[in-house]
Amino acid sequence: MLIANGTVVAVCDGEKFSLYRNQGDEWAPDLAPLDVGDVETENKSSGVRHRNTAVNPAAQQLEEDSFAVGVASTLSSMFLANEFEHLVVIAAPRTLGELRKRYHRQMLPAIQAEIAKNLTGHALPALLAMLKTVKPN
Repeated sequence: MLIANGTVVAVCDGEKFSLYRNQGDEWAPDLAPLDVGDVETENKSSGVRHRNTAVNPAAQQLEEDSFAVGVASTLSSMFLANEFEHLVVIAAPRTLGELRKRYHRQMLPAIQAEIAKNLTGHALPALLAMLKTVKPN
């Protein structure tokens, strides 16, 4: 996948969130880390009341879902503030599912690709190698 200059790459799971901006060109991407700050996780229920039973998620899963809601809110706010035009999201599969439910509607065309893999904590060369194998949306 070719990543245009200025494209933001978000990498997250249920606990960690990293952002990078491509400062290179499409043929030679150069991902520079961006300051993420704190992710707001006040929405513990993700909009639904849960009980800790065999049918509903455990407390840890609620924390991870709440984190994903906070990440989606952060990305949506950045987009609405014109901080990026193009976005690539790499997230653990369950986290990606939560993100998809929470993206701001106006941000959807900016999403160039979504990759359902947990690559948090991986070095930049591993991220770049993964991005080269992905077909854009």
